[in-house]
Amino acid sequence: MSVIKKIIIPILILALSQASAAFSAKAETEKMPPVAVNVVKASLATWQESINSTGSLVSQQGVAITPDVSGHVTKIYFKSGQYVEAGTPLVQLFPDVLQAQLRQYKATLKLAQSSFKRFADLYKRRVASESQYDEAQAKFSEAEADVQKVEAQLAQTLIKAPFSGYLGIRRVNLGAYVSAGDPIVNLENTDLLFVDFTVPEIYSKKVKVGQRITIHSDAYGDRIFQGKVLATESLINPNTRLLEVRARIPNKDNVLISGSFVVAKVFVGEAKQLIKIPQTAIQYSQEGNYVYVVKDGKAVKTGVTLGTRLDKNIFIISGLQSGDEVVTAGQQRLFDGAAVSIEH
Repeated sequence: MSVIKKIIIPILILALSQASAAFSAKAETEKMPPVAVNVVKASLATWQESINSTGSLVSQQGVAITPDVSGHVTKIYFKSGQYVEAGTPLVQLFPDVLQAQLRQYKATLKLAQSSFKRFADLYKRRVASESQYDEAQAKFSEAEADVQKVEAQLAQTLIKAPFSGYLGIRRVNLGAYVSAGDPIVNLENTDLLFVDFTVPEIYSKKVKVGQRITIHSDAYGDRIFQGKVLATESLINPNTRLLEVRARIPNKDNVLISGSFVVAKVFVGEAKQLIKIPQTAIQYSQEGNYVYVVKDGKAVKTGVTLGTRLDKNIFIISGLQSGDEVVTAGQQRLFDGAAVSIEH
């Protein structure tokens, strides 16, 4: 037997064995019953790059109501949790001493005014001297200042709401003595809230005033609140390398509460139309991520490039077309070319 025959014959035998094995495998595959799977049609959805962060809600206007003067509480005009308009009286401190002083100073003012008018008339007729006229005018001005001073002090005893909003819990009782600066009640205007949060330095150039923002929190269930970026800090914090951002969130129904912890999402860049499928459809491997697409009753292994996750779904950058039937359950028994039956 020649050397060539010795080489060719084994090669032919090996090729025949492989062909026989492939034929047998194909025959076995065709004999296998279809694999029951669940599918969903890939669909187009709007995707936009976003930056996630955590932050806190801050009221547009919020203040602790405190007295400017000390005194006993003689009247309380509000109830805890009440909505009040700007200028609404809240608390009256004991005003009697100041009211008595005011009556005294008004009487002095009346006398000084009468004396000044008399000396002014006498001065015009050259009966009174200029020094007498000046002295009468000075006393009149002093009396006016005394009245204005006591009126200002008296006004401080009636504490009013500086702006419209919701009151918190009352911190004083009738008859209690309060000192200047003691807290009486918190007042918050929550028609519009701010959300303060930070983003890493690498995103600082992407965040712009006017960009759309959403917030949510476990405290408010599945509800999503919309807003816009209001301002960014003029510098990056050198200690944290974070940029501070403030956004405004309308709150007309007063559901949101100042001080709440929230998760914020800022949408940057342009919106795009991408394929969206459930995350359960994705199969992960070192060779690359893939899904099974059903075509003509068979499973077709299809490589995909993954994008951003959104809830239970995931955006696909490439690999699928809108309308493709993607397997979402039953992939464990699938292989490329396997027959499938779709369960409904």
